[in-house]
Amino acid sequence: MEGIDSKKDDSPSSLDRNYEPELERSGISREVVDGPNSVLERELDEEEAVEDEKISFPDGGRGWFVVAGAVHMTFATFGFTNGWGVFQAYYEEDLLSKSSSSSIAWIGSLQYCLILLPAVVMGRLLDKGVFIVPYTVAALVYTASIVLTAQCKVYYQFVLCQGILQGLSAGVMYGPTLALISHWFHKKRALAYGVVACGSSIGGTIFPIMVRKLIPLVGFQWTIRACALIILYCVTFGWCTLRPRLKPKRSPGGLFNFAAFRRPPFALYVLGCFLVMLGIYTPITYLDVAATQIRLGEFSSYLIAIVNAFTLVGRLSTGFFADRVGPVNILIPFCVISGVLIFAWPFCLTKASLVVFSALLGISTGAFVSLFSPGVAQLGDTHDLGRRMGVLTTCLAIAGLIGPPISGAILSSTGSFLAVASFAGPVVLLGALVMAVARWALLGKWLGKM
Repeated sequence: MEGIDSKKDDSPSSLDRNYEPELERSGISREVVDGPNSVLERELDEEEAVEDEKISFPDGGRGWFVVAGAVHMTFATFGFTNGWGVFQAYYEEDLLSKSSSSSIAWIGSLQYCLILLPAVVMGRLLDKGVFIVPYTVAALVYTASIVLTAQCKVYYQFVLCQGILQGLSAGVMYGPTLALISHWFHKKRALAYGVVACGSSIGGTIFPIMVRKLIPLVGFQWTIRACALIILYCVTFGWCTLRPRLKPKRSPGGLFNFAAFRRPPFALYVLGCFLVMLGIYTPITYLDVAATQIRLGEFSSYLIAIVNAFTLVGRLSTGFFADRVGPVNILIPFCVISGVLIFAWPFCLTKASLVVFSALLGISTGAFVSLFSPGVAQLGDTHDLGRRMGVLTTCLAIAGLIGPPISGAILSSTGSFLAVASFAGPVVLLGALVMAVARWALLGKWLGKM
């Protein structure tokens, strides 16, 4: 018995000694594998979960009905918000003519901020399987808030109805829908996101023209009511088709995943998107105002529609190629293009030059809106995507809140759109540079798919 025992020792200490050389050769420290909730186990679990999901993704079928519902939803929410430029110009000319340009811009900034801010909560709820109940409540509140906007007379009423109430209710629907698409697509994910983003392009094209044309015919109140009727149909269609697919999975951590920022690629990617968002919506906000100053008349309102129409081109084309070469590889060059275009904006003083500028800006901004979501989807487990998307969109919400008012304050103090572009352009270019560093931090090289 003693001979047998000496040849085969299965005690824990012996097993530890046997594994020690393997750990040293693999570069894994002993502390990593100790304990039932070790880092190694968690990483393996996440890799297995991702692999399982890759096998089971439909990448089509019913997923395209979900995409159709998401297109309707983005048309009604971000599409209506993207038409803010025409409201900015109309309020400065008529309803809120006694308020400063910067003050009025806060209404639109609140919309841009609050349509993104709820994602940090809604993304976490989606991870837990909660979607349809908050969507239903938000759809009703959103439609009601647009109807109430028609009754607004003074500044604070517009802030409450069009800024806060519309923004929050739209955000409850918009935030989880982006993460929901990743439940249904993997290989065609970037294309699916590009198609979904087309909804906001179409809405941002139709609503400005509709508002500008109807106000002289039927007045502001009935124009807004007509918009509310269209939006009611769209959010109802979304309610019928949008459904999560993955089963809820418990993820460690709280509502706001601060631990994700410990990973340099994710932290740098979020910072880059924040900087781009800080400046990229400045020309869209003030393009109508700038065109009015050079006396383009009613044509100025069409520039916002042109921008949003050409975002359709940017979103579809970049989504198609991003599935092949990587979304971030497409996103960075288009952010650089956006920054350069913003520098050129103050020098576009004719109708033809502004049309060309609007078209090119629409393509480049469309690429940003379409690709920041699939970009962050590559930086972790699909089951935790809702929370990571919430972290990113919360940061984008802050940038969307402060960006246009900063530009408005610069415009009010200098009276020059060149000064405005000198703020927004460098910020966007810096954001593109930070994204490039994030890409290098993830891949460890400058070439590769991401």
